This record gives sequence, C-alpha cells and structure tokens, in this order.
Amino acid sequence: MKVKTWVEFEQEVDVEVSIADVMSAISELAESDQAPMIRDCISSVHRTLNRVPDERIAEMTTQQREIIFKALREQAYRFAVKPPC
Repeated sequence: MKVKTWVEFEQEVDVEVSIADVMSAISELAESDQAPMIRDCISSVHRTLNRVPDERIAEMTTQQREIIFKALREQAYRFAVKPPC
C-alpha cells in the first residue's frame, strides 16, 4: 500500500507501507480509535476485491482460486453473526 506523507524538509513523497505496519500503527491507537480504523481497512479490502476483473480471476489456476476462496470464506465466518455449524 502506498501512502503520501510529509518528511522534515516538507517535501511530499510516496512511501511504501506494509499491512503489518498498518496493523501495528492501529494497535498503537487509543482503544476507541482502533475500531473505526479497522473498519476502514476492511472497506478498502472489500473495494479492492470488487475491482479485480473477472478476466484476471479466470486467468488464475484452479489451485490459486481454491486457496483464495478458502481463505476468504474462513475470514468471512469470523464476521458472521450466527456462524454456520
């Protein structure tokens, strides 16, 4: 993920920020500020997934698609109000 930031000499630059860095920064926030930031991250992931063209998905191997499907399904169950049995 790239974000814009300011450095000491007041020049705008692009900075590469990893997901680990983002999650670490969120964990350092006040408890009341963490949930909104996490929701923003989840929304960003959802927007990204929605923008993956069907053609790119079709180019993936069956194994790649199955791995991604299982990982996303597993995470989706964590958010279920009533997880399936």
